[in-house]
Amino acid sequence: MQKWKWGQPAWERVQERTRREGDCLVYVGKLNGGYGRLSDGGKDKYAHRVAWEAQRGPVPDGLELDHLCRNRACVNVEHLEVVTHRLNGKRGESFAARNGRKTHCPHGHEYTPENTYIGPSGSRFCRECHRIRNRVYEAKRPPRRR
Repeated sequence: MQKWKWGQPAWERVQERTRREGDCLVYVGKLNGGYGRLSDGGKDKYAHRVAWEAQRGPVPDGLELDHLCRNRACVNVEHLEVVTHRLNGKRGESFAARNGRKTHCPHGHEYTPENTYIGPSGSRFCRECHRIRNRVYEAKRPPRRR
């Protein structure tokens, strides 16, 4: 267990700064972006990570902790899961995460590999909608001269 300069283990410091809110154990110390942070002379650690490492061991390289309760200040290890960065992002509530979970275009066509075009920016486009737009455009267009 990591000790801080005044000798108190980090996990004890986290425990002193938590309160129960429903099923969550919320860190009420310093927050940064909603996540609990512990400081020691320029070294910052996430409070939820300190809690995980004290109770479950180290987080494997290349993985991170996901808050299943969606409360970033929660340090209850029952609410944390070790996942990849990609999966953690997909589970979020950002604009990109919400769009990434969609399985059909706004017109109801399924996003399948055959029916989906991924643009240079990473955006998805429905090929069937594109075909329909082209047919409508061609029908309205005056005949071509030869």
